[in-house]
Amino acid sequence: MKIATRNMFYDENGKHCRTKKQILDDQGELRKGCYIIPKGNPYSGHYFGQKNSFFKKKAFLRELKTVYTELINEEIYDERRKLKIFPKDSIFLATKKIGKNNPMEDVIRKNNEAVHKWNYNASYAATIMSEDHVKEVKRQMVLQPIRESVAAGNGPEQYRSIVQLATKTLNRLIREWVDIFPKERPKPKDEIFAKMISYCRDRVQKKTEREVER
Repeated sequence: MKIATRNMFYDENGKHCRTKKQILDDQGELRKGCYIIPKGNPYSGHYFGQKNSFFKKKAFLRELKTVYTELINEEIYDERRKLKIFPKDSIFLATKKIGKNNPMEDVIRKNNEAVHKWNYNASYAATIMSEDHVKEVKRQMVLQPIRESVAAGNGPEQYRSIVQLATKTLNRLIREWVDIFPKERPKPKDEIFAKMISYCRDRVQKKTEREVER
């Protein structure tokens, strides 16, 4: 609780005004909804109304990114240099920016390298199968394992291993996919496609284990 050192004026929206004139009507009367806190009286932040929780949500951040990206692009005339917002629901993974003097620089750099390899192979895979198929591989092999890894308390180093396994699994899946007659190829959400992903993952893991033993 604070004490007003001078008269404080608030408009209909609870916004603090510098002068009394700002809350008076044409007749010099206090407008409806406006109020004054006399000098020496206590006041608190409650006078400013309830906070809007939307501004703390990710949806607001995405909206803000879109607005600022469009504003910046208005000043960029070279189409090749215009900024783009990373599509969240896509076949690609986002890299992480390495800040100055970041103690995790080496880990982030290696994670980004793994992400670049996934993005390259995912782009190629989308020319062999549909993007929805690649997204399903991403969901099962990257997004879901990452959620489980975070819940288990694993560090960021585990992210690279997950992405590397996903990339190898995707490449193996492509080889299996081209051998299937087009009309017999499963849809992304079919159980048989999930089994194909699991089969390819297991083959990749066994191959990795044999290489380690050597």
